[in-house]
Amino acid sequence: MQVIVASESVSSALTFLALLFCLLLYTIVGKMPLEPGVVFTVVVVFNIVNSMFSLSVLGAGQYAQATVSLDRLGKFLDQPEKVACSRYEEANTCETASQDTFITVQPEPCKAPIQADLEFIAPGLNVVTGDVGSGKSLLLQSLLFDREKVHKTQFEPIAYAPQNPWLFRGTIRDNILFGTSFNQERYRSVIKCCALEPDLATFKDHDLKDVGEGGSRLSGGQRQRVALARAVYSNAETVLLDDVLLGLDPKTFEWIVNNCILGPQMRNRTVILVSNNDKLLRRAGMIVYMRNGTVSRTARPKMSEIAVIDDGGVVHFSPVSAVGVVSESDCSEGNNKPCEDNNEKSNDFDNLRGRIGFKYISKYIRSFGCRTFIATMALFTISAQAMDIVLPTWLSVWSRAYSGGSSTHPGFFIGIFTGLGVARILLLTISLILLYSGAWRASRDKHMEMLVVVFGATYAWIWRTPAGQAINRFSSDMASLDDTLFKTLRPVLETYLSIAFRILTVSSLVPLFLLPSIVLTGLALYIGYRYRFASTAVKHMYAGSLTPLHHSISETASGLMTVHAYRAEKVLQDRFNAAVDHHVRAWNGVSDLQRWLAVRMDLCVGLISFSVAVLAVTQRHANASTVGLSLTLTTGLCTSLLYLVYLSSLLEVEMTSYYRIENYIKDLPQELGPCDGSNVTEPEEWPTQGVVHIRNLTAGYSWDENEVLKDVNFSALARERVAIVGRTGSGKSSLALSLLRLATKLRGSITIDGVEIDSLDVEKLRQRISLIPQDPTLFDGTIRFNLDPSSRLPDEHLQTILDDVAGAPNKWRLDDPVEGNGKNFSHGERQLIALARAMVSRNRIVILDEGTASLDKDSEARIHIVLRERFRDCTVIAITHQLHNIVDFDRVLVLDQGRVAEQGNPRDLLSAAGKGWFQSLYMQQHGPHPRPHPRTD
Repeated sequence: MQVIVASESVSSALTFLALLFCLLLYTIVGKMPLEPGVVFTVVVVFNIVNSMFSLSVLGAGQYAQATVSLDRLGKFLDQPEKVACSRYEEANTCETASQDTFITVQPEPCKAPIQADLEFIAPGLNVVTGDVGSGKSLLLQSLLFDREKVHKTQFEPIAYAPQNPWLFRGTIRDNILFGTSFNQERYRSVIKCCALEPDLATFKDHDLKDVGEGGSRLSGGQRQRVALARAVYSNAETVLLDDVLLGLDPKTFEWIVNNCILGPQMRNRTVILVSNNDKLLRRAGMIVYMRNGTVSRTARPKMSEIAVIDDGGVVHFSPVSAVGVVSESDCSEGNNKPCEDNNEKSNDFDNLRGRIGFKYISKYIRSFGCRTFIATMALFTISAQAMDIVLPTWLSVWSRAYSGGSSTHPGFFIGIFTGLGVARILLLTISLILLYSGAWRASRDKHMEMLVVVFGATYAWIWRTPAGQAINRFSSDMASLDDTLFKTLRPVLETYLSIAFRILTVSSLVPLFLLPSIVLTGLALYIGYRYRFASTAVKHMYAGSLTPLHHSISETASGLMTVHAYRAEKVLQDRFNAAVDHHVRAWNGVSDLQRWLAVRMDLCVGLISFSVAVLAVTQRHANASTVGLSLTLTTGLCTSLLYLVYLSSLLEVEMTSYYRIENYIKDLPQELGPCDGSNVTEPEEWPTQGVVHIRNLTAGYSWDENEVLKDVNFSALARERVAIVGRTGSGKSSLALSLLRLATKLRGSITIDGVEIDSLDVEKLRQRISLIPQDPTLFDGTIRFNLDPSSRLPDEHLQTILDDVAGAPNKWRLDDPVEGNGKNFSHGERQLIALARAMVSRNRIVILDEGTASLDKDSEARIHIVLRERFRDCTVIAITHQLHNIVDFDRVLVLDQGRVAEQGNPRDLLSAAGKGWFQSLYMQQHGPHPRPHPRTD
């Protein structure tokens, strides 16, 4: 702001000093009379020079911005294109091989060998297993980094399904095909073997359903199976699957293993699968055991044996039971996330039509500050513009003094002219300071308002809204408020004042000028109206074209590894090019309209100047100084009128950004505060017991969604450990989200320690409940920041908790860096850090949504011991598919299609006569002879 004010003030001062210097030389040094023909010619020339100087200053600023942008682009493009080895920078050589040929993969950043001469069965099923952070995913990524070691050419595609599935915005079919040709028979076979048929039958558009951004309109299991279907449908000979069956219920798991992983679609293909599941290990042709970033051992077990590694690294084999076969009808998964039809319109303002009223302009100006501030700003702005008329008027008085041949000393006139010029510069500087400070305050406040409402948005809005829309608001729209909007508003205000002063002055000198001025002003306004009507629609189209661009970039960046694996760069490039073409077409429309306006405004300039000249000449009584002043002001009036029409249209276009931000703030659905308008002040230590009562709960994800929970009744007493189990899509996660008011309660009640959660502020509610999700989020910074962002606890306490979850002292340090979303940690490590974060919070209620799903068995058993110790005074609600860990829980709740199918003590349910829901689920995992873990608390 200071630079802009200084540059404009200096520019105005230099122009005035140059004019003053010329007048001094002409009148005092040259002793020449200041005749009207001379003075007004000089004034017009210096006005042109001033305009050019202002443009040069503006161009210098834009050049500096362009230089910085080009430097940043250059540094980005100069970066190496090969993906690094994540946080395993201590490893130098990742050795892999096919059955016939030993393969060496060497990611550049690595420094120590993992193991040489590792063989995979080709074709066949190879399973990579190991504890958390042992390098399982790294091994798959190394194959992607140096694929030429696998296929002898780096251009051969590899099918890859990551642990966190990546889907792009499009239909389910688009995501499965991923640029390959459509073969109906093969496609249907893939859909069936991946257990997607029952899910597609629930969608109105079947496989043409829009998955939303990142697959947000699908449940977690559906996203995972669509990514798996993409890998299966591809023609790649090598298929890399990174724990893709994690979190599936037993029946769906068995169906996919029997009909997909080991089915005809994978025949004659090399499948490398990361998993710690015993049933997959039993069916593998090759097992690779990872430990501490190295391949500790490989094994080729018989079909009836499974290898287990003890602490000494020795492989033992034990007999296994047969794997069951299930029907596809048992694998149906409900849709327990917000789903929308393809034709549903998002809550976006990219496609607005019509003009933006004056109320938004006045509202923007009012946001500059209080009334006193705005009045002071208006006073100085009006005074500064008035001085632009006073200065040439004084020159007219000065030149008139020489009429009749009288000799007048110029000192008096020069002194007054100098004083007026200095006053004008001071008034301009003060008005600029006030205007820019007010605009900066308005931009800052709107940014904070928008940030607050986005953080407080409802869960359903977050899931259904593309990230590109929010990026568009915080980037291009906020950039308009920060820069272009005010730079357009200020000259509009100044030009309005300039035109008013010029018309009043010229009309007082040449009264007949009023008639042509009214006619030509009306013509200019009509042209401006036509321009505004068209430009507003085009600007809306232009602004809306930015959202697909931002979305395409962020979407592609998040899935680069998958894109490179399939060699599907062209698919994403075509999508991006289509977005760029749409954006360029919109920009061409804006540019063409500006040219259309310029031609017609130039015609108006000529007509107005010609009219004034004719009227001035026909008035014989008018003196030369009056005519010169009239022509000077009229020339400026023509320019100002053209400038005003253009700027008014541009302002309305730029106000689109403000309009969109205002509506974003006003219309974005919020969830902060109590639902019923009442606010119960809970005790400072609430909840003290952690008693949860759910009565007749029916919930969904918005008022028009299907009911994902139906008449659920459930209680968790103080310090109880409760497990929630059920098939995939049965509503387990929805029940947990209801406790946090992330799912919409339609009927029923939820109370915690006797307090209805709907009466609480949702921010306070969520501060008192700890959630460990299946896909935890870590923030850029350090481990300490992720555990205790407010720095409330001492380092010794945090390090102790970190050591407990890590299983070894100082495995991680508090100052260890965490990259965005924890991408330098494995999925299991992120879950461990999320568990540590929950331990730090010390809340009375802890929810684990598959919180240990990515851990190996030893780590999972150790973590459950830690959880029992750390959370012994807490009510723990655990959502899991691993039933062997919950036998010693106090209570188990079995859900099926959103309803309570069974609940009670897990041991009692297992020993009950008959085959209940829980007993059936347990037997599917562990066979007919349950082996409950003994209680350890």
